[in-house]
Amino acid sequence: MMPEEDIAAPARRPWWLWPQLLCLDGVLVALLWQQLLAQEHLMRVGSHFMWALGLVVWLAYAVDRLVDASQSQGDSLSARHAYLWHWRKVVCWLLLPAAAAGIAYVALWQLPEAALWHGAGVGLGVLMYLASHTAAPRGLAQRVLLSAAGLVALLVIAQFETSYLSRLVLSLLLLVFMVSMALSSVQPRWHYLLPKETLAALLFALGCGLVAHCWSIGEHSLLCEQTVLAWVLFMLNLIIIAHAEVTHGVADASSTRVAMRWPAEAIYFLLALLVAFCAYLSDEPGSHRLALASPVVALLLLLLFLTQKSRSADAQRALADAALLLPGVLLLLPQ
Repeated sequence: MMPEEDIAAPARRPWWLWPQLLCLDGVLVALLWQQLLAQEHLMRVGSHFMWALGLVVWLAYAVDRLVDASQSQGDSLSARHAYLWHWRKVVCWLLLPAAAAGIAYVALWQLPEAALWHGAGVGLGVLMYLASHTAAPRGLAQRVLLSAAGLVALLVIAQFETSYLSRLVLSLLLLVFMVSMALSSVQPRWHYLLPKETLAALLFALGCGLVAHCWSIGEHSLLCEQTVLAWVLFMLNLIIIAHAEVTHGVADASSTRVAMRWPAEAIYFLLALLVAFCAYLSDEPGSHRLALASPVVALLLLLLFLTQKSRSADAQRALADAALLLPGVLLLLPQ
């Protein structure tokens, strides 16, 4: 556990670090991609959808980082973990309850029923993700709760108004996740069967594409081409950040807890897959702009990966998130 005294933080911090310190880095990326995916389907996003997604992402990031900091056992923390731990009383007693109350209000009184059920499914996935990737050992009670939550999630997925293929893929991923959690109690290495970065990127992409899925004209799959494209880009972003944190010895979720060492070959494979997928999408109506912008983002992420030793882990994270914000230029162009 962390020592009782607060972690001293430097008095002056670079301006680009503040979104990370305030847990707004993920929020900015999520809101931009929510708008981007909606625009790809010729839609506009209402303010209530933006509030719902922003609050959920902020709450998930804050809880995840607080858990990381509390389980660090006194090791060195990244700046974002140290800052949040320093203000943990304000966050836990004021900000987290306020965010939860805001989510409840928007969900119950602002969101249509279709979005509410799909959002509940994604939210349940986020809760399972947070519960399964804590550093504390998983006891019998926690495994039982995760199994029960997994069964509920399967029932929720079965009710999704989407294609059979999307429901099948999501159900299979959930089953792999549940199997890895069960087997990890016998052999910890099974915990890596479905890496953390894959799960986090999928939940992030599903949350961003929720509006486009529920209200697009005509039949629309929950795992449409644009959502899958976002999933791969988000996964590359998280893998590259994890690499930088391992390289610089930062003790947080991506290094000490998961201990996942993504080989460079995996990154090159994902990049090649992304480029091929974009080449396919470039011929699809309404998808060519995002398909043309995504390889640029991927190449920037590759450049960051190859030069990661020349900057700190915090700077690498900021630049990797900035790369995901670049497609926002598409929002300024006429459709």
